[in-house]
Amino acid sequence: MNKLSQFFSVFVNSFAWQTLILALLNVFLGSGFVFNAYSVIQCFIVALVISVLMFVTDMILSKGFKLKLSLLTVSIIDILEVFAVVMVVGGAIFGWFDFVMSDLLIAAGVIIAVFLIVFTIHMLRMKADSNTINKILKERNSNEKSNSN
Repeated sequence: MNKLSQFFSVFVNSFAWQTLILALLNVFLGSGFVFNAYSVIQCFIVALVISVLMFVTDMILSKGFKLKLSLLTVSIIDILEVFAVVMVVGGAIFGWFDFVMSDLLIAAGVIIAVFLIVFTIHMLRMKADSNTINKILKERNSNEKSNSN
């Protein structure tokens, strides 16, 4: 259940941040594409596909193959999945950008920005959870020591 919660958090954060960044790009860069209700639904679909793909990949690697991957390896796999989904679903299916260098650089910038924001939020959440767990363990250890005296 914890893994599902993590991927739901990734979905919500990536949807929110990609929608905000794409809306801002539309405002500041002008008429690259029309950003409307359909665009928001498309952002939702892209974020959902990314999150489901990450969840399935994680389950296959950790449960199926019983692999313990480093954070760097997991991050590389995740960013590759994000790039693949954005290129196929966002670029090819939804037509968010043309496959020319200028559009691909903007798309890569948005992908990296959203990925770093979501990754940072995820790391901060894990740090907060870790601090909470450590606090509980310290309290239990101090209670056990005072009970044994």
